[in-house]
Amino acid sequence: MRKLTVRSIWSRWWNNSRCSSRRRRIAACEFSLELERRELLSGGSFIPSNPDVARNNGPQTQLVVRANFQDATLDATAFSNANIRAAMSSVNDFHVRQSFGKLSFPDNQLTIEPTTITLPFTKAQIENGATAGAPSDPNDAIHDSAESKLTTLGYNLANYLHVTVIFPEVSGRIGYAGLAQVPGQRLWMNGNID
Repeated sequence: MRKLTVRSIWSRWWNNSRCSSRRRRIAACEFSLELERRELLSGGSFIPSNPDVARNNGPQTQLVVRANFQDATLDATAFSNANIRAAMSSVNDFHVRQSFGKLSFPDNQLTIEPTTITLPFTKAQIENGATAGAPSDPNDAIHDSAESKLTTLGYNLANYLHVTVIFPEVSGRIGYAGLAQVPGQRLWMNGNID
């Protein structure tokens, strides 16, 4: 069996004479890549970028919680249930398109905690590690605290493939708008759901 590479897979697909129209190219690409994937898995050394099969296929369960800091709060209007659902609808549309329908974030699998929890940190403690009482890792501290409160509220986090914490916008040690653990369950949204 000859050695398969990503380049040879795409070259074979691109040069395929049956791929004359966009619809045919998409169908041929999907079919060709599935065959190549099977060949690679049967004897190649293919390692997927995210080996967590449950988070790669099918409908995804998600728990979303809004969290305030002791001295900073989220805008209740901007982060309403309707706005969160609208943002997740866009996420769903993107993933359904990109995965040819194999991965989805359906609305009926989305749980939004109705109350906003308060984290045991100030904004300054999250932004600046030198501030008294600042956690050593702000990301883990935010999620650990949120998960603890969610468990207290009666949620079994093992029932969700994704747990998203939305918190007021901070800078300093947190330089992202959104962050995800790959592979993993945790997602952080830094004052933004767009």
